[in-house]
Amino acid sequence: MQVLKELQRYVKQTLGVDAEPTGWDKEEGLPFFLREAYSFFLLRLMGRDFLLMVDRQKSETPPASIRKQLEQIRKLWPDEVIYVREQITAYNRNRLLQNQIPFVVPGNQLYLPMLAMDLRERFLAGRPEVKKLSAVAQVVVLQAVYKHRALFDESMTLTKWAEELGYTKMSMTRAFRELRTVFEDKQPDEEFRGRELWERLRPFLRNPIRKRRFYAVHEPDVTQQVLAGDSALAFYTMMAEPARWTVCMTAERWRAFQEQVVPIELERPEPGCLEVQIWTYDPNLFARNGAADPLSVFLSYEKSTDERVEMALEKMLEDVSW
Repeated sequence: MQVLKELQRYVKQTLGVDAEPTGWDKEEGLPFFLREAYSFFLLRLMGRDFLLMVDRQKSETPPASIRKQLEQIRKLWPDEVIYVREQITAYNRNRLLQNQIPFVVPGNQLYLPMLAMDLRERFLAGRPEVKKLSAVAQVVVLQAVYKHRALFDESMTLTKWAEELGYTKMSMTRAFRELRTVFEDKQPDEEFRGRELWERLRPFLRNPIRKRRFYAVHEPDVTQQVLAGDSALAFYTMMAEPARWTVCMTAERWRAFQEQVVPIELERPEPGCLEVQIWTYDPNLFARNGAADPLSVFLSYEKSTDERVEMALEKMLEDVSW
């Protein structure tokens, strides 16, 4: 099992000891539903024997249920049992800690109260501080804000997030690893939502614009594009229509645009030209009636000093359905 290999690597990395799980010959004595949900292994660690309870289920089991399951397992194994799962939401990790249930999330956290250990990767491996979130993590934040959802909503698995946003599960794993680092000291009852989540993470969010290009396009057809910049601000507020259209797109769509339209690229913007912003994530994910979403538009003006633009940005945020 891959999770066992990750566990061995993590134990070696954090504790500096070799620990190789072996089979447990009493597993057949457990109720069928436990054998269906978990795989069991013995682990010799620091002179003691432990039973690993490796979760194979797609969705997480509530810690309260795990506690009851441990009572049944201890009828055959009277010593300590360690719960192992590849990913656990912050909410459930906090509940496991509160119930003092030993657990290991390989690569993330190891909690073994019987050995007086609560070790996290940030202490032992020097996890780098997150100054700005990646594009994928930022997409997760925006989705959570717009859906008025807590980032660590226990009903949302990584698979659900991946399907909802069109990313791979691996991308979601990396994104939530970043977010857990940002929220590593979050208390279990602090489930930020809406504007509170936005304000809390605002310092970690980045300008979505990767680069800008300007083209001499006579009467550009922007109906099939996503408005951005001043064009989006004019759409959301009473700001006057700009002297040029501004649209945004992914790098892939930008390459297709160049092949289809064959525009003349300009070295600098001119009145009546078309500005194309190439974004780090797909603006269509949150676009509204042909315009980029308000929060992304706000972030794209991170260095603006134009008072007129600043007033329009504030108005646009006021109108967001937090």
